[in-house]
Amino acid sequence: MNKRFLAKCCLVFFFQFVIFVSGCGESSGPVVSSFPSGNGYKIVVAANPTTISSGGQAAIVASIVDPQGNPVGDEDRAVQFSASAANSDFTTTSDYVGDIKGGTTQVTYTWNDNSDDDSPDASKICIITASYRGAISTIEILLISKSY
Repeated sequence: MNKRFLAKCCLVFFFQFVIFVSGCGESSGPVVSSFPSGNGYKIVVAANPTTISSGGQAAIVASIVDPQGNPVGDEDRAVQFSASAANSDFTTTSDYVGDIKGGTTQVTYTWNDNSDDDSPDASKICIITASYRGAISTIEILLISKSY
């Protein structure tokens, strides 16, 4: 593993979470996806918080580096986001696509439990995926149903 690349990722995540998500509710802190291996572009995703109730939000930050381990340049509409849960939305982006600024992109994930009291949904895991130029990374968020 390239130590320079790892150090850059750590710095990027540290500053992003200190600045962007320092006020995001009661959280035990961010969770970061596993560090990718191999050649090519690499993307690492972090979420804070990793447990949200219906109507709640989580900050999602993706850090992207080129094959040489350098943060990618600024690029509009570059990172595609998706969520495995129904009634999901990324509120700070249109069409689930994020802009890269300084090697990172930030979006806000929102989920609503639309089940009714007669047949409430169970709490579940949502897999958030971010992709860029063939690099893919995922992270899990626990969605707490309103029946809990």
